[in-house]
Amino acid sequence: MTEFSLQDTLESGQIFRWKYAKGGAWVCHAEKLFFLTENGSAQGVSESWANHFLRTDQPALTHNHPYVQQALERTTGVRVLRQDPWECLVAFIISQNNHQTRIQQNVLDVSRYGKPLEKGFHAFPKPHELPNEDALKSKGLGYRARHIAALRTIDLTWLYGLATLPYKEAKHELMTLRGVGPKVADCILLFSLGFDEACPEDTWIKKVFTKHNLTREDLGVHAGLIQQALFHHARTNR
Repeated sequence: MTEFSLQDTLESGQIFRWKYAKGGAWVCHAEKLFFLTENGSAQGVSESWANHFLRTDQPALTHNHPYVQQALERTTGVRVLRQDPWECLVAFIISQNNHQTRIQQNVLDVSRYGKPLEKGFHAFPKPHELPNEDALKSKGLGYRARHIAALRTIDLTWLYGLATLPYKEAKHELMTLRGVGPKVADCILLFSLGFDEACPEDTWIKKVFTKHNLTREDLGVHAGLIQQALFHHARTNR
């Protein structure tokens, strides 16, 4: 089992519904609400579900590029979580041209159309539970409201089935959705559909690639996992 850092994992820009509490954090995802301790123990869900979600089988990685290796060594506690594709899709459409605090608030606001749970959280709404574009705009989603409202008729069987396709084909399929470009598609593929080679390239990663003469191809078959280390390392050492 690889190392686990609660703070580094939650604050690495991949998941948005959580809040710190004494001894750990409350985490809500899909229909699950659980307490996650600082050492990675999940209370309120089954051990098998927690192991899958928290990716206790994440491999320890090394790289021959000095900067990449430094990032890997300094972010050993960052886990790339295995999220629910539906919530992940909505969250990363919301994330476009947005900042962390606002993304978290927007995702929480959308989640309130789902069934109430405890601690102020809600089960993430099913597609048919989403409101119309105007209601979403009233929650501060701006132009993203149109993209989210368009998902009310999405076929979740199709979405979950993308995990069985080759990477490039799955990415192409995702990009047929309104509001899903290459970066958002790679986020969904990496964080929820099991494609470790998916490498989201936001402004942070593009700067790292340019400064250190790197490409996604240089990162290999685990490009997405390495990207997450590079992303968190760059943000926390700016």
